[in-house]
Amino acid sequence: MNLKKAEPSSLWRYPGYISWFTTDTSFALSSAINGFVLSILVLTQTGSASHAGIVSSITLVTAGILHILGGWIQDAWDRRKVAFWNGISGIVLYAAGIVLLSTDTFTFVTASILAFALGIRSGLCANVTNVMLRAFIPGNILPKAISVNQARDAVIEFGTSPFAGALLQLGYIFPYAFNIISNLLGSIASLFLPRSISVAALSHKKGSHKSFSIPELLAGFETILSIRLLRVVTTSGNIAINVFNAVITATIWHTLKSTGNAATAGIANSIVAVGVLIGAAIATRLTRAIRGSIIVLLGYVLPLASTGLLLMFHSSVAHLLLLAPALLLLPAGSAVLGSLQLLIVPDERLGRTTAATGILELIFGASITAANGFLYEHFGYTNTLLAGVIIMALCLLHLSLVSEIRAIPTSNGLEEFSARITRGHRK
Repeated sequence: MNLKKAEPSSLWRYPGYISWFTTDTSFALSSAINGFVLSILVLTQTGSASHAGIVSSITLVTAGILHILGGWIQDAWDRRKVAFWNGISGIVLYAAGIVLLSTDTFTFVTASILAFALGIRSGLCANVTNVMLRAFIPGNILPKAISVNQARDAVIEFGTSPFAGALLQLGYIFPYAFNIISNLLGSIASLFLPRSISVAALSHKKGSHKSFSIPELLAGFETILSIRLLRVVTTSGNIAINVFNAVITATIWHTLKSTGNAATAGIANSIVAVGVLIGAAIATRLTRAIRGSIIVLLGYVLPLASTGLLLMFHSSVAHLLLLAPALLLLPAGSAVLGSLQLLIVPDERLGRTTAATGILELIFGASITAANGFLYEHFGYTNTLLAGVIIMALCLLHLSLVSEIRAIPTSNGLEEFSARITRGHRK
């Protein structure tokens, strides 16, 4: 099927996109709800905040460890089937949670076992929908599809807490009952995913990636290291964003310490999310009208500028307002870079490369979060922000010196640009 021959005017008219979006959204929503309610359920059932923290971390750590194996599975097997079994396993696990809650056997031990099982599921299957878009969406439309995803994620971030809280008010089993319905919907929708996803898997089914070995498991890291654009974005790009996230956290701490008002401090995340949502709404137009290089670099300039301005103002209100535009270009920049990754990375390595990227993000995020707490406690808010400005400036300098990043075109030229990079890499 030649999508370019009669390209639909709307993303929703691409065959298979609705089923893909339904599948991806169903899984994302259930994951967000579980992330919100799991610690609350443990706290209310066991009365221990430490137990709640341990159980939540079990899922995260287990998923993180298994991401590499999950990437190999998503490259070695039919991704449509992996998505289907992701939904089915979710139904089984959340049903088990309801049984535990209904029979008063939801203890620290059983909750830990459930969290471990959910972590296995997440590590092996959760990212599978992220690597499917390339199989049926043209390269020049990928930025639009990724922008829509980011807008959806912002809505989920806004709505999950109050919605999950309302479900908890109805009864402890209701969040997991909703998750069963959500995963059932995702499983059904996965049956209607485009056949081209399976064709892509079958086309390289007999390749070396099928063999299970340490080099094959780590092939995603090899891909990142061998392509300079990916290497720089995965390192300096991720570090810069994680540092700014740490700046947001430090600003929340500082606001709480200065005002003593938890509600005011909590507004910070909401304001940033509003900026991301607005940015997602305009991302498609930006990527079509402005060169990707400008969008990407300005996307890193804004957080740096906001952090610098935070140092100049001491009002909590000013701090909150300065955070609003900081991530305005993040959706557009992520749409461009995410599309390039899907186009540059060989399809048979997409799962493992995505997993490797996620692991590096986890390592950078955890390290920067720990350093942020140490700096804030021992050197104060101002020095923490100064450190953030220096690190983000160095990352931006590194990004701006890379010729491939400076040459990124508008969305209409991404496929040709990616083909040139791929040819250069093969040489």
